[in-house]
Amino acid sequence: MSLFMQRPEETSLPEVRGVDSYDTNLRIILVKSSVESVAQAFVSVKGMNVWESNVHEREIEIRRNSTFVLQLKGHAWSLIYLPYSSAEAIDPTRISTEEIEKIMYAPLEPQFDLLEADALRISALLHTFVIFYSASDTLGLTEYQIYKDGELEEKFYFQAGSSVEFQSRSRQIETRSIRSVFRFVDETIREQDAFIPSLDTRGNFNVGTRLFLQVGGLASDEIEQVDYIARQ
Repeated sequence: MSLFMQRPEETSLPEVRGVDSYDTNLRIILVKSSVESVAQAFVSVKGMNVWESNVHEREIEIRRNSTFVLQLKGHAWSLIYLPYSSAEAIDPTRISTEEIEKIMYAPLEPQFDLLEADALRISALLHTFVIFYSASDTLGLTEYQIYKDGELEEKFYFQAGSSVEFQSRSRQIETRSIRSVFRFVDETIREQDAFIPSLDTRGNFNVGTRLFLQVGGLASDEIEQVDYIARQ
């Protein structure tokens, strides 16, 4: 097992929408398009050079900046997920001395992450809706941005101890009228016909590790497609 998705308790997976849980630390990008289109756009935007298609229930080798593009059956959105545990760890028992030296002495590069700018550029490339979503129960943070055809449609930000920030091109809402941050965000995601799952990793994601990719918590026929993207 390598990825784990918490199964919704009361609704079947093809029908579930909204935010599954706020008791998590999660940053994902949702794109209203197929896995193939999203993966191709992400490779272009981030300058990646490893792309393996349809890797669910297949063995893969973990590379640098490991990222997954996943689509569930019955859902129009594909999601981009970066497991933080795969950052730059190296397993010396599974990688050659030459490869270790190549990684250790490579020029320093900015910390790899999923960014709002990535969501905007993917939206522009694919001419579609994209949602950037970030939440941390550790920091008391919840935020999202919705893009359409490369333009910011709506933005929401809240962190515990501060006031809500909200702006939208399509609706007028006073922040003081938002009684529950969690309910407001959940309803917004539902209105987009989207689902934000609780995602986590299981097992070893060290660079050089070979693992059999599965999405724990789900049956095989509940997954439309999973692609793997990384850097050599």
